[in-house]
Amino acid sequence: MEQLTASDVGALLASLRITPAQHTVETFLQPLRDFDPTMRQFESWFQDKCQILIIGPDTIRLSDRIFKADKYYKEMRPSQTRLKVWVIAIPATFEESLEDVQRLRYRSHASALFSLRKRAKAGIAGRKLLENNLIRQVSHAGFKPRKISGEYLDVKVFNLYMTTTNRDLDTPHLIGLEFAGMKFGIEWNIKDPTSKDHCWKASHGIPYIEAASPRDTKVAVKDRWRHQKPQSLVFYPVYPDWDQQSTVSIPISSS
Repeated sequence: MEQLTASDVGALLASLRITPAQHTVETFLQPLRDFDPTMRQFESWFQDKCQILIIGPDTIRLSDRIFKADKYYKEMRPSQTRLKVWVIAIPATFEESLEDVQRLRYRSHASALFSLRKRAKAGIAGRKLLENNLIRQVSHAGFKPRKISGEYLDVKVFNLYMTTTNRDLDTPHLIGLEFAGMKFGIEWNIKDPTSKDHCWKASHGIPYIEAASPRDTKVAVKDRWRHQKPQSLVFYPVYPDWDQQSTVSIPISSS
């Protein structure tokens, strides 16, 4: 089964009416296998003890496709064949690089204080540090891809270092993200397609799966009050409906 996706294994077990053992769940029913059945893409993340998150409304359908295959395929619509998620990894030691990333981000954007050469140099160094030490995404080739297609799963990717939460940005949907004292903008309408609203709102919540608990799909719900959460990924609507006080948080662990 080593070359099969998690959905393939889930469908096989369902057809044979076999209840998987915990080892099978952790090894062969890992949702990340729907992107890369070999898991090579994620080896360094596990070796570095990263907290790996699969985020977005399609995580519920992804979980059903793997763990409730009979139900999923009976109810599946053609549009659900290719599911889209955001897969990120937060290293356990991310706090060690915070000050350096923040300093480089500031230098790369402070046009009045630094030369173009210094800003460009700081931008390159800061982006590399951010992508390796704070928020890792699936590696990719090419220029600014919006998503990467895996075996049965499409993974959204973002240029977090250069994105902005400016509400005047010409994009149809922009989600604000706060993490470790920094703000980012994600161009993705992460609302559930069954919602009547035209864009994501904090009241919708955000479903997610932690790779360490592949069977457990969680939903981050709207925060009851607004305050700084340095150990969380904090999402809020930006464009077209700006609401920085209405947030959803996913907790992050650190070493």
